[in-house]
Amino acid sequence: MGTIERRFRVPISREIGFGHRVRNHTFTLGFFLFVFGCGYPERPKVVTISSTESFRPSSPREVKSVEQALAAIVTVCRDDLKLPVVKSFEAKLYKNSQSFASFGVDWRAFPVDVADMAAFADGTKIHIDLQKTNDDSGWATFTWLLAHEYGHIIHYEVAGVIPGTDPWFNEGFAEWVAAKTFDALGWQDYRHSIHRVTNETSRYLDLLPRVANLRDRQTWHRTSGFTHGRIRTYSLALVAVDSLIQRKKLASAVQLLSANVFNESFGSSYDEFDRDLSNYLAGHRRQSNDDDIVDPPRWKIGDKWSYELRRPGQKTVTEREFIRRDTFVGIPSYVLRSGAAESFYAIDSLALAATKKNGQYTYRVSNIDQVISWPLRANKEWQNNFTRENIEVGATRSVRLLVRVVGFENVDVKAGILRTVKIEAYGYSSGRLVAEYWYSPEAKWFAKSRIYDRDFSLVEEELVRFKVQ
Repeated sequence: MGTIERRFRVPISREIGFGHRVRNHTFTLGFFLFVFGCGYPERPKVVTISSTESFRPSSPREVKSVEQALAAIVTVCRDDLKLPVVKSFEAKLYKNSQSFASFGVDWRAFPVDVADMAAFADGTKIHIDLQKTNDDSGWATFTWLLAHEYGHIIHYEVAGVIPGTDPWFNEGFAEWVAAKTFDALGWQDYRHSIHRVTNETSRYLDLLPRVANLRDRQTWHRTSGFTHGRIRTYSLALVAVDSLIQRKKLASAVQLLSANVFNESFGSSYDEFDRDLSNYLAGHRRQSNDDDIVDPPRWKIGDKWSYELRRPGQKTVTEREFIRRDTFVGIPSYVLRSGAAESFYAIDSLALAATKKNGQYTYRVSNIDQVISWPLRANKEWQNNFTRENIEVGATRSVRLLVRVVGFENVDVKAGILRTVKIEAYGYSSGRLVAEYWYSPEAKWFAKSRIYDRDFSLVEEELVRFKVQ
């Protein structure tokens, strides 16, 4: 079953995804719902998908419905990935979590029981809670989830997946389908998807279970409930499936399904596979011996930077010029002008504290974003807790991160080859890699950054040119 961070982690046994049958509601349940004002759950709308026209949204913003998201997924899986075509499958669309719980999961279930579940696959059916499509993470997150569940349908069609058998491989294959779908749509390069999960799993290598121990569904679910559970299960599963594909020199993971190569290849050789995978991840652990120390820069009036911003379906270049010093709620700040907007960057951390347009704040933070903690030195770590408010759209979000200086790297950007300090930010609770920054002492700011925006929609910035004094 697909998961998206803790919001969608499943608290109910995954076996419901294979052949679970919903029983009729009883009078007791109806009376309970009436008394507590929940209303009676509604049966789902059933959409049968047997053929779809080609649909290739260049960004998640072009997706407006579940049907469009599924059309994009089917298009990519059929035309780009050359995966077996599922001739017909159903999408069961539940109006809200109450209906999803009662008719999709179990007549005895309530919304609280499915608070962390957004969708699941059952044979050739995908059950979808429409209430959760309104989550503020948007259609990037939900399209990944649907692609994951469609991967389960392909797996079921090809191999007849048996509940409880090798969940690491079942889920790893589904994650592979989702990652490859995003790559084909141009939403997130597959290399970045693998880079992300490789960094996560190598960072928490000491917490990871052996793949051999994730061969039954009960252990999988228990492990997913641990601290950094998603990394111990889904991230590890994707790394393992990708490693298996590379090891077998296969063009596609589906060959592992149709030819049953997985079962034929391993059996008694799990120890070897686990050892090779552990060595591979250990090789990616970063521990720098560089003892250089980088102090904070001092910007001067007239310093300029030009950045190229890239997100799915969008590429823009912004010019930023330091025009004065000011304060934001008492915090000393550099003020940069970019078009009609003025942005306040905390002198203490170079993090965006607020943005103004036409004299009105459109964005601001409380507890300044400590993206940088001076001085920078290899292996330094700190916590970063703040709340940001996007006033234009009326959205507020609290952020809690663990930030780490990895070491020093030379990066090749459009502004040239620059020596940088590599910084990584991880979700405090999830352990997921959420951002990467490359700070350049020469440019006095970031040479590039990579933000895994709400999990599955990559946002990148690259320094195009700069002029500093």
